Amino acid sequence: QPSMTAAIARAREVAGSRPGSQVALVYISDGMNTLDTMESRNRRKLAGDLQRENISFSALDLRMMGSYAAAAAVLNPVGMAFGFSVTGSSDYLAKQTGGVVEDVAEAAGLGAALDRVFSSYVTRYSLGYQVGESEYR
Repeated sequence: QPSMTAAIARAREVAGSRPGSQVALVYISDGMNTLDTMESRNRRKLAGDLQRENISFSALDLRMMGSYAAAAAVLNPVGMAFGFSVTGSSDYLAKQTGGVVEDVAEAAGLGAALDRVFSSYVTRYSLGYQVGESEYR
């Protein structure tokens, strides 16, 4: 939990030092959904804060181990009745901030998944420049 809080604080620091730029925060989950349990009640506020600060959230989610996936399947319906979820925060934050989530089956696939995240940022923006009338073409 402290590492995610530190990562968000660092992204905010970088965003503050680069006005007009978008910062991309890429969260790598170990499959135990530490972000989800840490931010389950505050994820709407966090998403709004990240949007205002022009920080895009993306995630590389390693597939949960079987026992954790089974527990999440049982806990989520109960939790939703009380307004929280033990899964889904990374998807939610990515959708709200313009990021992407890559599900990774095993650690060996992290490099390729990170490449896809980078590619998604590179391919979504195009810049244009128009030469003024008095400028050399």
